Amino acid sequence: MKDFKEEYARMKEEAQNLKESAPEVMRDFYQMHGHAFKEGAISGKNKELMALGISVAIRCEDCIMSHVRACYRQGATYEEIAETIEVSIVMGGGPATAYGAHALTCAQFFEK
Repeated sequence: MKDFKEEYARMKEEAQNLKESAPEVMRDFYQMHGHAFKEGAISGKNKELMALGISVAIRCEDCIMSHVRACYRQGATYEEIAETIEVSIVMGGGPATAYGAHALTCAQFFEK
């Protein structure tokens, strides 16, 4: 089984390298991210669940790890994550089933 905590650390290191190489673009990206994910008419938890579903549908492994962790930090349950993945499979088709399984394994890993 993949060590998602190790993979997450790798991803964070790579993101830091990008931040150092493109500081203005990354500053603006993180600012946009902060605005998009802040509490509003839609809760932060639901926004993270949406982002996870999109991550599975577009098959972005690093996005999946990031948003699974964020879902838990926002108070999502494993069951909510699993249902989000079900919807993303409908929207993403066959390839999303493989990434959905990947996302559930990641969720099990970070749930602990």
